[in-house]
Amino acid sequence: MAKFALLEGEHVKNVYRQSSVFLIEDSLVPLAAAIIPTLILWRYGLLGQFQGVVYALVIVSGIWFIKKCILWYLTSYVLTNRRLILFYRPGIFNKSVMETPLERVLNVGYKSKGFISAIFDYGNVEVQVVGLVDSVTLKNIPNPAAIKDYLWEMHKRVIAKPIAFDQDDITHFQEKIGYTKKNKKSQ
Repeated sequence: MAKFALLEGEHVKNVYRQSSVFLIEDSLVPLAAAIIPTLILWRYGLLGQFQGVVYALVIVSGIWFIKKCILWYLTSYVLTNRRLILFYRPGIFNKSVMETPLERVLNVGYKSKGFISAIFDYGNVEVQVVGLVDSVTLKNIPNPAAIKDYLWEMHKRVIAKPIAFDQDDITHFQEKIGYTKKNKKSQ
């Protein structure tokens, strides 16, 4: 899991990862790409002549599987008592981090598509957030219905607490960012 700083009074409630079944499903194609040609070569007695090709296929498939395992481990979704933080790794050297306060959540839903996801109960949890056009998606999460309900419950807890703002806080914030009546930013 990626490291991040907790805010004052914040603590981690849960950390979610993609279903390990999804990891296996995603790795079947490269595994088949190594096994099927090997079996064909073995069947026709050509395995010895193409031994280098077989080794190359096994190595490439192994590297592919290791890469998928690393990306699976590094992709996580962290729910604290105040925020939802997504650490998404589309590639070894690519990282995307997105966080949103729980009070900015509008809707939470989930989708489960396909035979394997229905059997092993995993799917995508989609969170609509104020200010974002697209939903935030927690991809291939085990037990998406329960996680959707939990996220919604956490959202309701956060918005149930009144946020206390007084005029002094707002003025102080405006001064801090340089936007006050005295020094109004010109357009």
